[in-house]
Amino acid sequence: MIDNEDHVLATLPPGFSVRQSTIPNTGLGVFAETTISSGTRLGPNDGTLSKQFHGDDWTYIFL
Repeated sequence: MIDNEDHVLATLPPGFSVRQSTIPNTGLGVFAETTISSGTRLGPNDGTLSKQFHGDDWTYIFL
């Protein structure tokens, strides 16, 4: 079985990289190395879609 890090690197689209985030206490991030055209869809994302935000910290929210 392939481990998660190997899977991420093996499925990363061209023009993206994984590296240490400069945001404190966040670990790794995915970075675009080229301009992403408007309307481009990225995914799949195995998270849960929620239209509610519970909390006061919008620091890492991208809409």
